[in-house]
Amino acid sequence: MTEFVTADPHFLHEAIIESCNRPFKNCHVMNNSLVSTWNSIVTDNDDVYVAGDLTLATKAHRGTIEQIVNRLKGRIHLVLGNHDIPDARFWSEIGIWSIHFPYFELHEFVIVHDPALSAVDRKRPFLCGHVHDLFSFQKNVLNVGMDIWEYKPISLNDVRHFFLGTYDDEPEKMTVSDHYMDLIRKRATRGES
Repeated sequence: MTEFVTADPHFLHEAIIESCNRPFKNCHVMNNSLVSTWNSIVTDNDDVYVAGDLTLATKAHRGTIEQIVNRLKGRIHLVLGNHDIPDARFWSEIGIWSIHFPYFELHEFVIVHDPALSAVDRKRPFLCGHVHDLFSFQKNVLNVGMDIWEYKPISLNDVRHFFLGTYDDEPEKMTVSDHYMDLIRKRATRGES
C-alpha cells in the first residue's frame, strides 16, 4: 500500500482550464486525462488524500461525480475545499472513504486546503491545495496541487524526500530548512511514517 496526496483536480470545472492554463481541449478531455493519469500510478490498495476541491459541482451532478469517483483507483480521503460540497454524508455515499475539515493529520504532515491555516503552527510541515500554481513551496507549506505536480498525485514518500531535499524531480528547485529535515529524520528513526 502506498499513500498519495494531491489537491485541486477540479473535476467537472470547465473554467479551470483557462484560469490555470491547463493543457486540455475541454472539460471532458480534462476529466478523462486526470482519471487516466491518477490510475496510472495509484492502485486499488493505495490511499489518496485530496487536499480539497475534488470537483466544482453541485448535488445536482451527483451521478456524474459518483461515476468519476468510482473510476478513480485507491481509497480517497477528502479534506473539504472551498469548492467541495460541504456535506460529509454526500461524499460518503458516493464512495469517499473519509471526509475531513478543516485539516487532517497524516503522520508528520498536516493536510489542509487553504495554506493560510499553516500560520497556526510554523513548526510542522503542511501540505495544501487551493493556490493552484501560485507557489510550490513557502515556509513550511508544500503545494500538492495537480497544477504543480503534472496533474497527478504525489506519493507521501516523495513528499518526505522533498522535505529532506532529496527529491530529484521537483517542479522548481527549492530548499527546506534544517528544522523540517530534522523533524522528519527523528520521526523516521523512531519508526513513525
